[in-house]
Amino acid sequence: MCLRLWSSWRAVVPACAALLLVSACAGKAGLSGTAGPIYAPVFDGSETFVAKTSPVPQWTAVMARHDRELKSRDSIPAEWRRLVKELNGLSLRDKIERVNAEINRYRYVPSALNWGRPDYWETPFEFLAKNGQCQDYAATKYFLLRAAGVPANDLRVVVVQDSQAQLAHAVVVVDPYGEALLLDNQITEVVPLVVAHRYTPLYALNEEGWWVLKARPRAPWLGRYAQAGN
Repeated sequence: MCLRLWSSWRAVVPACAALLLVSACAGKAGLSGTAGPIYAPVFDGSETFVAKTSPVPQWTAVMARHDRELKSRDSIPAEWRRLVKELNGLSLRDKIERVNAEINRYRYVPSALNWGRPDYWETPFEFLAKNGQCQDYAATKYFLLRAAGVPANDLRVVVVQDSQAQLAHAVVVVDPYGEALLLDNQITEVVPLVVAHRYTPLYALNEEGWWVLKARPRAPWLGRYAQAGN
């Protein structure tokens, strides 16, 4: 579990609430909100596209660093090459299942231990070398699925509040079929998002922007899904 996902998330949430209030007022006045990519809603409630610039600088930084990693072909780990090669021959659902299983095999290591700071976001290559915590699992799954050909508009990294642990947490939501799927380092299997009743979504991120999420999944948490660890 992420004891402190990043130092800035607490500042983002009040800002998100304020933006939702502004959006609601604008709606009542007949004004349109910020234009953004069109995504099918995956949560009950509202999803408000806010801006193309992420409020979480760690996400912006990890995207830029990973892009540089990929351009320096000599630095691409053999494990990354192997995974991408094997994923390319699979169906979409099998890609999702395989990525979740492969990345969940890695050991949970807090950012404070790895990097001396609790809010560091690892690139996928850093994660493969050093393990990581929840946002690192999520970012690695996101970029590995992108490398396997899954389009950005089917993928989001979602920051949630875990009502059971009372902590912030990061997961990946994939929505290729109109049924949102949850990839979570705390759950062994890929599961429908609707079973994750313990998670209240706060905001979502991908390469195209970020979204305020005012919702929670629809169905009770199903105990038969085993936890993979922290």
